[in-house]
Amino acid sequence: MSQGLKKGSTLQGGTYRIEETLGQGAFGITYLAVHLRLNKKIAIKEFFLCEFNTRNDDCIMVEGAAGSVFTDFRRKFRREAENLAKLRHPNIVNVSDIFDENGTTYYVMDFIEGTSLDGYIGAKGHLSEKEAIAAIIEIGKALEYMHSKRMLHLDIKPGNVMRDADGRYFLIDFGLSKQFSDVGNMEASTVIGAGTPGYAPIEQMTFRKDGTFPATLDVYALGATMYKMLTGKRPPEAAHILNEEFPKDELMRYGISVKTINSLEKAMMPNYKKRYQNVHDFLTDLEEGNNSTDNSMSYEEDEKTSYLADIEIEHQTEKPINSPTPQTDIQSETYATVAHEKKKRHWMRPVIASTILGILILLGWIIGRTFIGDDTESNTNEQIERIEMTASELFEKGEAANQRNDYSEAAEWYLKAAELGHAGAQCNLGWMYENGTGVTRDKNESVKWFKKAAGQGEMNAQFNLGVMYENGDGVPKDLNEARIWFGKAASKGHVMAKEKLQGYSLESGGYKM
Repeated sequence: MSQGLKKGSTLQGGTYRIEETLGQGAFGITYLAVHLRLNKKIAIKEFFLCEFNTRNDDCIMVEGAAGSVFTDFRRKFRREAENLAKLRHPNIVNVSDIFDENGTTYYVMDFIEGTSLDGYIGAKGHLSEKEAIAAIIEIGKALEYMHSKRMLHLDIKPGNVMRDADGRYFLIDFGLSKQFSDVGNMEASTVIGAGTPGYAPIEQMTFRKDGTFPATLDVYALGATMYKMLTGKRPPEAAHILNEEFPKDELMRYGISVKTINSLEKAMMPNYKKRYQNVHDFLTDLEEGNNSTDNSMSYEEDEKTSYLADIEIEHQTEKPINSPTPQTDIQSETYATVAHEKKKRHWMRPVIASTILGILILLGWIIGRTFIGDDTESNTNEQIERIEMTASELFEKGEAANQRNDYSEAAEWYLKAAELGHAGAQCNLGWMYENGTGVTRDKNESVKWFKKAAGQGEMNAQFNLGVMYENGDGVPKDLNEARIWFGKAASKGHVMAKEKLQGYSLESGGYKM
């Protein structure tokens, strides 16, 4: 359930009228509104801490705004809005007004008619290499402009990019952005946010200022965004790439060229020193690769060419002196044989994998019928579907439904992913049960899912669990337990958890109000 202003509410003496709520996050609510004097659609973002703030009985004034946490974050919200208002780029959403009202702060932005890049990818399945490169260059040049103004975005992902009806892309949602001084100091005193799993590099969670401008944080996220464009799948988390290597095979399945895969791998290097050090170099490599004459060569074709070259060298070495037999036909036949064998081995891998998957699906079906006693066709189909789909894919379906504001469907997908152990889905499900969004409000169920996610190290779940212990929601009130969970979340870089811990006294073991 939205905690936002009601439709028809006005701001700034009747200048703006609220039409609907577009979305709500931990730090704010975004509305579709109309500038009444200009008769123009605009977007308005309101500072609202969902864990702290409520509305009064008239659903207008923001309550719970007296504490230091609200004051500090509100100051940060205004400062970032002011920094964003200084940016003037055709691919960055324009901020036109900033004001205080109803006990909080608002800023006004252009409203972009269209869909998020995430929604666009979801509708198409994935983008072609040519379209993805063109889009990432457009987005990247906006990011490069931001960097020239010493500002990091810190949350580049398909959900934070809009695509209008003309196919132009815009950077939006600067909630984690940071302005840096010329000597590498952040203007805001708060730490850098951890970003979004899959799009944030390893070092973002533990970032410490060192007098440099860390453009490599955004470079990684830009590369990860392109990965999602090309595959339609959420990129693996940085720690997974560190341990398992960059997933070239996944990109090869879509026929992506060698040059693009190499550029993407460099952009998403776990070690930031081996990454592109700025957006410009990444874009330059993509443009050069896209304009080169041999860019159409896929990884498979490149490996085939390499094998043919090896065979040619082999034949030149073994060819007998003064041999009366023409070698051309022999070599051609050998090249074709080697290439065929190489191709067969390459494509047999997914065939074998799919065969194994089929066996597992059948086994799951048999077990379901034998031990569970469920012999209905619908339940069997659901079992097969859930075995076929990974937890991440189920979670992505929930995210897509959430983007459409279809919260009941989102809850269904999150539940499926949560039952398969996806920490993000468990955390989201906990939040939905806590707030009664898409499901019947149930604090006990909320605590259950928060605990599962928190046990896997999901910092937002750890923070929310701390809040529930602090307030006695769904669990007995226990300030020591709250402090433990706040500490776990803070150790992972959760900003609000760190703010919470500042009020705790280790001597008393409780919260010092």
